[in-house]
Amino acid sequence: MPHSLCAHGPLWLCLFSVVGCSGADYAPGRSPDAGDTYAAIVDEPAGPVEVAQLPGNAETDSATVEPVERKIIYNATLDLTVEDFAEIPAQVEKLVAEHDGFIAHSNLRTASGSPRSGEWRIRVPVNRYSEFLNSAESLAELQSRSEDSQEVTAEYYDLQIRIRNKQREEDRLLEHLETSTGKLEEILKVETEVARVRTEVEQLQGRLRMLQDQTSLSTVTLRIHELSGYVPEESPTFGTRISRAWSQSIGALLETGQAFVIVVVALAPWLLLLAIPASILFFLIRHALRRSQAKTF
Repeated sequence: MPHSLCAHGPLWLCLFSVVGCSGADYAPGRSPDAGDTYAAIVDEPAGPVEVAQLPGNAETDSATVEPVERKIIYNATLDLTVEDFAEIPAQVEKLVAEHDGFIAHSNLRTASGSPRSGEWRIRVPVNRYSEFLNSAESLAELQSRSEDSQEVTAEYYDLQIRIRNKQREEDRLLEHLETSTGKLEEILKVETEVARVRTEVEQLQGRLRMLQDQTSLSTVTLRIHELSGYVPEESPTFGTRISRAWSQSIGALLETGQAFVIVVVALAPWLLLLAIPASILFFLIRHALRRSQAKTF
């Protein structure tokens, strides 16, 4: 056993050095100065702020100060009422296009005899978020407006650092794997570690992409209801009801005729198949009756 460790000691030392370097680069969940750095970011008002260069960069000893864009998720809900809902859907689409947004989901209720309403979930660039809200309020009478925001600056840049460190760890593992001369079992262990690190990188990148989407596009839920004074369509006259009844009756008659034809066509092959034994049976019965009548006379 000592001889085996000595023979393959370099590979184990390489693996331990990779894990050790990874731990030195970044402790899970927190970088050396991340807490102090991100605290400064969160406490500042919205907009670009200046912080020391984030840990995890190649130039860790540099005292360069650079602006860091704050990452904030914006959401809002508007409830409006309108006298006439007819032109509202077209107006909403026009307003969204004017603000470089898009409608992610819409639901319109326009049943006759009841007030009409619509609900839209709209994605708008964050730099036009406030402008869009103010413009949307002009579509109808505002009933309620709610907004909320979530600061994700620390998580956003922390994810970038973690991804960068994990990618470095993966590169070191791959480099040692290429130059390794150890046993197959030891090589498989290194490959398993590479797969684990790669999976972590993909998960972190997925979370980062989601934050990028949420912080680049705000989400606005717009609800517009028609007032209860909506006048439904006029009730049909007696003549209109007679005309509708006649049309419905003719339609039912045509459908019945078509159904009968379809049934006959479907049964035709079976009728032809049954015609042969039926004909034979008919002639046998007829012949028997004639013989019976002949004997009687």
